[in-house]
Amino acid sequence: AGGEIVAGRIVQLEYDGTRFQLYQSTLANGSVTGAILSGQQTGSAPVYGARAWVSFQGTGTVTVLGSGNITSVIDLGTGFYSVVFDIDPTDSNYAIVASCTTANPLNLVSAVVSTTVSVQIDVYDTTRTRADNSKIFVAMYR
Repeated sequence: AGGEIVAGRIVQLEYDGTRFQLYQSTLANGSVTGAILSGQQTGSAPVYGARAWVSFQGTGTVTVLGSGNITSVIDLGTGFYSVVFDIDPTDSNYAIVASCTTANPLNLVSAVVSTTVSVQIDVYDTTRTRADNSKIFVAMYR
């Protein structure tokens, strides 16, 4: 028997020791649960995935190392960056989680201006002076 895999569906492949069986089901918007993601979560709290994320090199020429739903990262000066979304959020009421690699845990990364197009990120060293960093990580949740 033949069939096709349809976009927008969850596909599950099972093997019973003799043959493979392919199952497809639709995923309603907003119905992502921990069990669907990995099956390892417990509890009934909903799962919220990042709407955008980026890992980038903030020293020298800014270079995106990996991203999702990010168009670009713009260098606005020492320790000052603009992360531009690909698909913009509906408003600026989102949460930003940001961090950087550092030998000193007192360094600070903060989101200073959030718009529906981008978020501006500041990176500070221990003297509270803007400073470039080798790797900076930003995620947006809405």
